[in-house]
Parts: sequence; C-alpha cells; structure tokens
Amino acid sequence: VEQRTKELQHVNKELETEIDERIQAVHLLQKSELQFRMLTTSLPIGVFETDSQGYFVYTNQTCNQILDHSRGQEADAHWLRWFHPHDRLIIEQDVEQARSACMSQARDFCLNRPSSSERWVRLRLGQISSGQQTRYIGTIEDKIGRASCRERV
Repeated sequence: VEQRTKELQHVNKELETEIDERIQAVHLLQKSELQFRMLTTSLPIGVFETDSQGYFVYTNQTCNQILDHSRGQEADAHWLRWFHPHDRLIIEQDVEQARSACMSQARDFCLNRPSSSERWVRLRLGQISSGQQTRYIGTIEDKIGRASCRERV
C-alpha cells in the first residue's frame, strides 16, 4: 500500500506539472491572439482569409470598410462578389496561379460596393495549406485618387 501511494503521489505531481504547463500555454496563446487582433484592427490595409471555396473566414475592420461590408456577413459572403465583373476572371486566374505556384499575386482592381460606389484597390493574394485544407489570405488596399473604374474599362 505504501509503494502504491508513493507511485500515485508521483503520478499526481506529474499531472499537476502538466496542467500548469497547459494553463501557461493557454495564457500565452490568448496573449498572442489578443496581440494579433490588436495589430490587424490597427492596420491601414484590409486583411482577409477565405476558405478553399472563397468564402470569408476572417476580415479585419479596414477590409470591411473598404468593401463596405458588415461584420458577421462572412459566412455567406464570397469575396469575388465585390469585384467588377471584368476583373473577376483575372482574379480567378491569379488565384489559380497562386494555388499552383504557391506564390502571391498583387494587382489593382475595381470594386463594386453595396453602396454602389466604385473604388480602386490593390489586391494581394496568397495561400495557406495545412494538411489537406487550403485557405487563401489577402490584403486589400484602397487606391484613392486613381482614375474612376469606368475610365479604365
């Protein structure tokens, strides 16, 4: 009985140490996530992430402002819907190139926003692959002062 008690005390100490390490890891992760959220909220450019089908998973505040997009709409918002129809084919080709070459693409495009105002943006795309899942990340930067979208087409 004495030997078994010592064994259980030893196992219990190991579990306590493991629990303490996990609690510390959770705190570090929460701190890191908070720092990430603060950084992306403060960025002067839009940041977004989509799933493999092109639906928003994450958008920062600047991205929402540029797109004239409300938070909470991500689940049913395919990111290509904001772009001018003339640009969508080019963007789809860029996505395919990013997918096959694992490289980012950057170009200027015209947005069609829900408020019906058009806006020039610089779009940069890249991909993230983890296991069998592929997601896309991007930045979107307002190009105020450029020619109107209609002048380009």
